[in-house]
Order: sequence, then structure tokens, then C-alpha cells
Amino acid sequence: MTILRYPAVYGPNDMHRFGPWVKQTTRQMSSGTPEIRMQEGFAAWRWTHGFVGDVAQAVVLAVTNERAAGRTYNVGEAATPTWAERVESIARAIGYHGRVTPVPAAELPEDQRTGHDYAHHLVVDSALIRGDLGYREVVAYEEGLRRTVEWERGCASQK
Repeated sequence: MTILRYPAVYGPNDMHRFGPWVKQTTRQMSSGTPEIRMQEGFAAWRWTHGFVGDVAQAVVLAVTNERAAGRTYNVGEAATPTWAERVESIARAIGYHGRVTPVPAAELPEDQRTGHDYAHHLVVDSALIRGDLGYREVVAYEEGLRRTVEWERGCASQK
């Protein structure tokens, strides 16, 4: 048996993990607004993600490599960006070149605030699967975001 600890998986056919950011960024771009305002704590928070194709690659490696037997592996990106950095990358995939501006929660509309505590990151180290099984991303980060944005926009146009 091999255990794979998945990251937050994103990409086509996900649970629309980045959908709200695609919508907000598209609105900002069409209105000419040069920034995306984001709650301070959330902007600095890190949470390990993985593109669906890359996570599938980890599964293939675990199933086809006997060395994986009896092991537990974390799967995810090699470096975990902050949410501000991640949303700026999503924005670039859309063609928007504004920036994320962290602001206090009180400066955001109620529906954009969260009551969560972002003092603790959800970052995992995927070095073991990379070293043992040679895991590497098969889809470049920017390409994964581009595919995700394309899929999100296709879903939005069908509504």
C-alpha cells in the first residue's frame, strides 16, 4: 500500500477552486481597475496546491514504482506561493496586469471578508516523492493556470 497526501487540487473539472478569482479578476480588468483588494491575512497565507495533471502523474508513479510500496508521500508544488502571488499569477493568465493589494478586512465589502485565522500555513513538503520516485510537474505552472482559466470561462459562458 502507498499513501498519497493530496494538495488542494485545481484545474479543469475541479470544484471551481479558482473560479471566484477568475470572475473577480475579469471584472477588475474590464473596469480598468489597477488592483485586486484582498484581506491582509489571506493575502500572506500559503496553502499547497497541485494542478490536476501533476497530481495524476504522482498517482501513476506511485502505482508503477515498487519503491513506493509501504510509503507515504505528500504531493504538491515544490514552492508554495502566497495567495496574493497565486492570484497575481491567475490574473496574468487572464491577461490582467494589475496587482493584489492587501487591505484590512474592514475595508472590504462584507461578502469578501473571511473570519478565518490565517496564522498557520498549510504547506507540505513534497521532497520525498520527488527524490524517491522522480516526481516532477508535467504541466508548467503558468500553463496549468491558463487551462484552469480557460475551463472556468467556458463554464461561466454556459450558465
